[in-house]
Amino acid sequence: MRTFILAMSFNPTIQKQGQQMVDAALGGRLPDFNDYGKVPCIDALINETLRWKPPLPLTIPHCSTEEDHCDGFYIPKGSIVVGNVCAILQDEETYGPNTDLFNPQRFLTETGELNKNLSADAAFGYGRRQCPGKAMAKEFMWMAITSILATLDIHSAVGEDGVPLKPNVDYLPRGNINIPPPFKCSFEPRSTQTRTWNEDYTDEE
Repeated sequence: MRTFILAMSFNPTIQKQGQQMVDAALGGRLPDFNDYGKVPCIDALINETLRWKPPLPLTIPHCSTEEDHCDGFYIPKGSIVVGNVCAILQDEETYGPNTDLFNPQRFLTETGELNKNLSADAAFGYGRRQCPGKAMAKEFMWMAITSILATLDIHSAVGEDGVPLKPNVDYLPRGNINIPPPFKCSFEPRSTQTRTWNEDYTDEE
């Protein structure tokens, strides 16, 4: 989610497009899981968030059960094989040009539908050691992202001269986890309805 917030802070046009699609689909209400899969742009945002800066740059090690050959390389039986997730998700033959840029449009068709032939599931690994929580993680990402876009504007931090600061997107490896460097941004309620929801939630607490 930090990656999504970081990306939104310096991509206001993409953020606005997502908000418009969410508004059209939800009609001014908060999302629920019955809406899951009905807003293609949110699925594209999730895919692009996972593709652009995958949380795990390398997969869990696998072991070859038989000898094999791959692109001219001989892989002996019993070899430890580690998949390079970042390289897979930055492949321009698969995801198009400028894979270093955050662009969820790469996961949408010309008609605005989700491209079913393209995904960022490599972020969860592959094979029998693929993350067992993939489906749940994507569903909760969907709920969080949709709720944020429905209720809040995310702005990048502003310098003393009033100019928006360009965030650092060079991630900091911590073990085998990719995390964004510290960054500043601000959240602003999109409407008085958002403030009412927040006050109601606070009162319930």
